[in-house]
Amino acid sequence: MGNRKLKLTLTIILAVLVVALIATAVVYFIGLSGTAEQEELPVETPVMLETADPQRFLEGITIAGVDVGGMTLKEARDAIAPVKNELLSNISFELVHAQADASDTPELPEPPAEPGTTAKPAVKFPGTVENLGIVCNDMIVLDQAFDLGHSGEEGEELDALIKDVRTNGREFEIALEVDENVIMAGAIAEIAAKINVDAQDATVQINKDAEDPAQMFVFTNAVTGVELDQQALITLIEDTLAAGTKTGELTIPVIITEPQIMDGAATEDIVLRSHFESSFAKSPYNRDTRVFNIKKACGLITGTILEPGQVFSTNDTLGPRTYALGWKGAPAIIEGGASEDQAGGGVCHVSTTLYDAVVMADLEIVYRRGHSSKLGYDPGGLDATINTGTIDFKWKNNTDSNIYVIMYVDDEKKVVVCDIYGEAFPEEYDEIRLTSKKLRTLTPQGEIEYRVDKTQKPDYVKVFAERKNGSVYQSYKNYYKNGELVKTEKLAETTYPARNGITIVGPGYLTPSPGLTTPGTNTPNPNTPNPNTPNPNTPNPNTPNPETPNPDTPDPNPDTPDPEVPVG
Repeated sequence: MGNRKLKLTLTIILAVLVVALIATAVVYFIGLSGTAEQEELPVETPVMLETADPQRFLEGITIAGVDVGGMTLKEARDAIAPVKNELLSNISFELVHAQADASDTPELPEPPAEPGTTAKPAVKFPGTVENLGIVCNDMIVLDQAFDLGHSGEEGEELDALIKDVRTNGREFEIALEVDENVIMAGAIAEIAAKINVDAQDATVQINKDAEDPAQMFVFTNAVTGVELDQQALITLIEDTLAAGTKTGELTIPVIITEPQIMDGAATEDIVLRSHFESSFAKSPYNRDTRVFNIKKACGLITGTILEPGQVFSTNDTLGPRTYALGWKGAPAIIEGGASEDQAGGGVCHVSTTLYDAVVMADLEIVYRRGHSSKLGYDPGGLDATINTGTIDFKWKNNTDSNIYVIMYVDDEKKVVVCDIYGEAFPEEYDEIRLTSKKLRTLTPQGEIEYRVDKTQKPDYVKVFAERKNGSVYQSYKNYYKNGELVKTEKLAETTYPARNGITIVGPGYLTPSPGLTTPGTNTPNPNTPNPNTPNPNTPNPNTPNPETPNPDTPDPNPDTPDPEVPVG
């Protein structure tokens, strides 16, 4: 019994020892295996990356040949200062604008030619660092160089850059350039003020004060335009400095503008297109106040230069005809064909002369109206009336060139003269002559109008407006070439109405009679006329009558048959 317990105990101990031995072996082999695996892994060594000093240039950087690696910005700026100063030293240019013997060089107002020479001397300007605005770009280059390694690079990128710059280096150069603000206010302003000239066409003006009409034209020569080419000058200076040149002459670049109208064209294109005269030699046309008004009107019109497409207004040119504006009283046609003195009387003599000259110059008539009665100084159908604010004579320059009008009074011949100049006529004709012809006579269709003036005596009678026939005229334009008629065109049909007549009578002078009454009047007694009694009912000369405004004295014999009447 005892032996059996001992034997069981020994068996248990032996089993425990075996298990322990197996566990130990397992642990040993596991440990051995883990060590083997660890021996197969590589050993990682820490890497140190380079960084840039935020206050200093990278090693290997040179500016203008100076090594600035490791320097601060101020140190680098001081280091390259001698190079910069050398670049800016001894700069002295002479900017030259040659005027002499150059076909494409404009005439300049100054300086005058030297005595004994025919060519103008060149215009010269000193060019210095100050007035040319020459500066060094060192600060810009310093910033560009310092940006290497200080522009956000980091890690391996920065490391590689630092090593590359240290090994291979980086070179930066400084240069001279032009500050545009400085040169604009300096040399460019000075040069432009001296040489810039606007292009000017050759022109023709009229000197209204010339006593001799032949000397009224004033010709101005053409001027070739010249303008400093500012940007080209800046580029020229910078290119010259970049090439290492710091002294010498530089030719100023300019822009040339040729005038559109040269001297010859301005004079050769002007010819006399028409000449017309109308006489004021006979009474009442030669009355001194009337001649005064004619001369005043001519003086306002002469010298007119009408550009292509422009319209000439006689009323606008003369202005209102009033005593306050210096016009004098002279005969003018008013209501019913009667005549009275009005401020500016006689100006229709001028408008009529102008009208005939304009037609003969083959210019476009915009608006024209004939008088209410045929005139004695101009053939029927070829007159033009005007009146302040109501009736105008207008015409248009329908050519491609300027039209020049010269009007004056020839005191010796006692004529109003109008000359019109412009471009030559087309090849088909070289002259226009005017004619007119009476088509028919018009007779009064009503009775004489009698008006009562209660301020007069009962037997008073005064013919205020004559009873007379009217007429209708046709005018013609006749085109000639070398004196031979080429063609004829109708110009205008003008009607001068018949007049019933107006008579002023005293109160009680009229008795009722069928056919001879007018509203508010009675039939006159034809046996007691008093034609020499002054007319108290003459209209106020300061109040123009709108019915028949301000034309001239009518023809005293309007019913005389007219053949075809030549004009001009």
